[in-house]
Amino acid sequence: MDSSEAERLIKTGRCLYSHVNDRCGPPYTVVLDDDYAVYCPWMADSKPVGKTWNKELTDAAVELLDSQKDNREQRRKKRGKREK
Repeated sequence: MDSSEAERLIKTGRCLYSHVNDRCGPPYTVVLDDDYAVYCPWMADSKPVGKTWNKELTDAAVELLDSQKDNREQRRKKRGKREK
């Protein structure tokens, strides 16, 4: 993969993991795909800082926020497996 292909993937790919540490409150982490460490092995050892959103809150945010529409299908599949 050359640098232009990598840049395109980064710009068009879906968010897997997000850490927020801003002035609006304490830091928190959102894990949008539990398999993030498989897809991004360099993140396998990353430790969430602050509180991590629970699966129910993350599922609700993915359903609500248009910016997370690319994560809906995989979240719905995982939620279906958890609910069985």
